[in-house]
Amino acid sequence: MAALIGDDELVQMVELHLSCEHLPKMDTLSHTDAYIQVWERFETTGGGAAAASFRSRGEWLQIGTTEVIWDTENPKFSTSIELAYHFEEQQSLRFTVMDKDVASADDLIGEAKVRFYLFIYFILRVLV
Repeated sequence: MAALIGDDELVQMVELHLSCEHLPKMDTLSHTDAYIQVWERFETTGGGAAAASFRSRGEWLQIGTTEVIWDTENPKFSTSIELAYHFEEQQSLRFTVMDKDVASADDLIGEAKVRFYLFIYFILRVLV
């Protein structure tokens, strides 16, 4: 159920359950050790005073990270990511898939960016 917060801002909490399939093998001696970073960005200048106090417009803010799933190219993450869907806002999401390395910097596997409203619209169309 959607709720009003701040200056009459309509918000719905959403919980994301993430997985990947067919990731490339990133390590020489083992399989991929994947995790996902989730980022959000608000692109409009609207929104209430309460909203402006906790987010910067136009800047990516990391809102969650999954656990590392070791030695597989098809990870299914048990850590869910909770975030607020703000109606009437230009809210974007970025999913950055990383390979965890112990002895060196983590490797970027890939990333995807999507407008949150399109993401929600697609999911609702699939479920109906």
